[in-house]
Amino acid sequence: MAATSKRRVLLFCVESLFGESLIHILSQVEDVVLLGPYPMRAGAVVDLPDVPPDIAVIVSEDSETPDIAALTSLLLGHYPGLAIVRIGLQDNVMQVYSSRTLPASLADLLEVIHSQSPTDDIRR
Repeated sequence: MAATSKRRVLLFCVESLFGESLIHILSQVEDVVLLGPYPMRAGAVVDLPDVPPDIAVIVSEDSETPDIAALTSLLLGHYPGLAIVRIGLQDNVMQVYSSRTLPASLADLLEVIHSQSPTDDIRR
């Protein structure tokens, strides 16, 4: 059986019972290396590890704040291609963000457009 590589999970969380529980749970998962937790502020990006994580998890009371949006943007700038999961405690949902760099051609743009799932609630 081939050994599986461990996933490096970069964790940002508020000081809450949920955040502490998530730290405890993730630190017990065998194929996860927990990086953090880091404080919920954009300035924390300066202290990040040089080796890129596989995924970042941001846990906050509200997943739609200007600070969380700024942190998401800074993380994507620091680690291009990083998948980011934002978890809001009030709305009980996860939002997954990812970024990838592709050649800038019309064919590539059309491929990206067609790879996205259509939404049912588009108003014309």
